[in-house]
Amino acid sequence: DKETVQFTSTEVVASPDEVPVTEAIDRLTIQIALILLVYFITFMFMFGVEKLPLGNFGTNTVKPMIWGFNFLIGSIFAVVLKSIFKKLREKKIMTRAYPNNYLLNRISGFMFDFMIIAGTAAIEINVLKSLVVPLVIICLVGAIITYFYVRKLAYLLFPGYEQEAFVSLFGMLTGTTSTGMILLREVDPKFETPAANNLVYQSFYAIALGFPLFYLLGVAPNGLLQTLISLGVVIVMFVILNIVVLRDFIFKKKVKN
Repeated sequence: DKETVQFTSTEVVASPDEVPVTEAIDRLTIQIALILLVYFITFMFMFGVEKLPLGNFGTNTVKPMIWGFNFLIGSIFAVVLKSIFKKLREKKIMTRAYPNNYLLNRISGFMFDFMIIAGTAAIEINVLKSLVVPLVIICLVGAIITYFYVRKLAYLLFPGYEQEAFVSLFGMLTGTTSTGMILLREVDPKFETPAANNLVYQSFYAIALGFPLFYLLGVAPNGLLQTLISLGVVIVMFVILNIVVLRDFIFKKKVKN
């Protein structure tokens, strides 16, 4: 069988309103500058949060974890920056479309590949030796439950792009948003389905709904009772969340009955 050769059209690489090739600054340089700008704003935000007087709970829980949410926070600032550019374009203040989706996708592809290598290289085997058995059990049980749960939800809530929604959500819930994007690239390389946008925009809801759970991180390790209380709170929130997400299916069945 002969391999099919695909060509990328000029319209995919650049739109007519973007910075022309003849400009002094290269398009790739502009994309890198925009990415660095977003990460600079993200860094300053997290640095500012770390300097806030948040008490013992904030110092022991929020501040150490805020850096782990850099991707989510950065995604929010990226969306805000994109909205600002859109408004400036609508008001004719900015005449060029500086973000280039094609180049940004290529940069993201490279960075995701680099992240996989860096993340794997950062694993310290010596630290994991004493935790191998419980870690494997938790990972296996969690992955299996998450697999069937997310697969069922994906087919119910995302008709038309069930596979893309499933792999992206499964990757995010078993890792991070970046992991979900990596898996999504395998089934949707050009991010043509809404699955990629879902991962980005869910950051707002994840932070809003998940931030109160930070408190449990400081409570659960204090004893068995606190652990059970934290588990109960998480279960209740999980049930409420599922009722909200599946409300159309739940209440439709009740009406039919």
